[in-house]
Amino acid sequence: MPTHSISKEVAPSDDVAFANDVIRAAFAADTFSLGAHWIYDLEEIGKLYPEGLSDLDAPRSKYHPGKSAGDFTHHGDQSLALLESLAKRGEWSVDFWAEDFAAYWASDPQSYLDGAARDTLENLKQGKREPSGSEDLAGVSRIAPLFALIARSPLEEQVSAARSIVGVTHGDTAVADAAEFFVRAIAALRRGAGYEEAFEAAIEEGTYSVDLSEYVSAARSAIGGELNAVATSLGQSCSTSKGFPLTVWLALSYGDDPVRLLEQNALAGGDNSARGMILGMLLAARGEFSKLPVAWTNQQTAKVRIDSALSRLA
Repeated sequence: MPTHSISKEVAPSDDVAFANDVIRAAFAADTFSLGAHWIYDLEEIGKLYPEGLSDLDAPRSKYHPGKSAGDFTHHGDQSLALLESLAKRGEWSVDFWAEDFAAYWASDPQSYLDGAARDTLENLKQGKREPSGSEDLAGVSRIAPLFALIARSPLEEQVSAARSIVGVTHGDTAVADAAEFFVRAIAALRRGAGYEEAFEAAIEEGTYSVDLSEYVSAARSAIGGELNAVATSLGQSCSTSKGFPLTVWLALSYGDDPVRLLEQNALAGGDNSARGMILGMLLAARGEFSKLPVAWTNQQTAKVRIDSALSRLA
């Protein structure tokens, strides 16, 4: 089996800055995706944004009533709940997260209750700490806050933490496998790999129940295709089997320009937030969070809460 040696050394002193960038980039990608989130009609998106997309926008779909530009989708909301849970606890634990996840929803937040959350909460109400059977990629999208505690840990511990936290709400093995894949890719990117090399390393070095190499191959096969055609072909929906290949294709196709990467992802519609938050983590691992518009962070409704949580975790 080939090995991937990556030359750049990572100093321990960089861990906090790295984690903060990964977290902030994921949140920036989520709020930037809100406008076109869960719109699947690409012609409609083209009419809404004929000049492309550069600014934060209020949701144009029916799924986020009461939300405005600068707010998060429910993916960002749940990631923020995880961030504040970690800041409060000072450590990660599946028991703590299950408890705080239930408490978050008990507070009646203005946030879409997705199927994975609904089914997990029902299990918790019945005294069972069991996840939903969801295969949604969003289970991976919400893990960025974990890096505040695991960035300096050995890679295998990072993988274990991501799989465990994802498993609180998403029980399908494809989601846990995707979490491992992207954590491994993030580690490779952080040490200097390009996207192609990082994805290859993640495939070769991970242990998966699902054949993720098929998803990566599908993405590679679509290189050179036009955005709308590829989004339609690979799939815009929430499932890992659809969202994973499209996420990889976007990174391989637009990764040289982080702003365009997130714009093209947003314009691809569907569950653009789930894909976008992963893409945000990936580009931040390359040291490119600073290339994103400052407004995507400074205009976030929850910026003060994020700043406070990150300060406590530093």
